[in-house]
Amino acid sequence: MSEELQWESSLSNAVGRAKKENRHVLVVFSGLSCRGCRMMASITFQNDAVKTLIDKSFVPLKFESGRDAEQFLRFQVKGTPTTLVLSSEGDETGRITGYQPPDDLISFLENAQNS
Repeated sequence: MSEELQWESSLSNAVGRAKKENRHVLVVFSGLSCRGCRMMASITFQNDAVKTLIDKSFVPLKFESGRDAEQFLRFQVKGTPTTLVLSSEGDETGRITGYQPPDDLISFLENAQNS
């Protein structure tokens, strides 16, 4: 699998898609000057096993610090990168902060979607 993940930028669109497709929402809070965020983008989200899991079970949604400040406040995100999993109803089922290597992110996502 070589194509890039198709990130949503609207919470309502992501939750609507998740309901329709019976998936969870993967929400990534990122910042342009954040080293861990750049590593997530260049390493973790480029990993084929990560992309396969996300494509199969999640609607990916990304918020950037500054541009999406209201979402950072809404979800009480204090640092980046922060990764959340929301149910198809929009309820938080998991949260983890900091850089996650591919295997760690996969474990987190599998646990969060079963919560």
